[in-house]
Amino acid sequence: MAGAGCSWPGRQSGEFHGLANAAVRESTHLAGKKNVKQPSREHGDASGLLERITIDPDICHGKPCIRGLRYPVESILTLLSAGMSSEEILSDYDDLEPDDVLAALAFAARLSRVKRVGGARLPRAPS
Repeated sequence: MAGAGCSWPGRQSGEFHGLANAAVRESTHLAGKKNVKQPSREHGDASGLLERITIDPDICHGKPCIRGLRYPVESILTLLSAGMSSEEILSDYDDLEPDDVLAALAFAARLSRVKRVGGARLPRAPS
């Protein structure tokens, strides 16, 4: 099926992992800094952000993506969880906008709102 693939423009698979590792090192270095710029959006105003998330079976095999582009929400969240800042992500991917990163976070927050996980066990953190 044409167009069903999913790729990050300008990224090789090994380069992605190197970038994530570099982001972790950078975030560790910046952890003690106090002048960290916070998003200016009001708390709880995610309704407009969620409109930026699209699901199309012909794009990235139907995974949730940012504005129909081939940027899966999962990938944005992976970069953020590796310690990469929104500014770093935006500088690497010119077609993303600040609200796109916030939309990925809003989408993840919405998915995490479950009343009960039936029978599933979450993995324990290593001791």
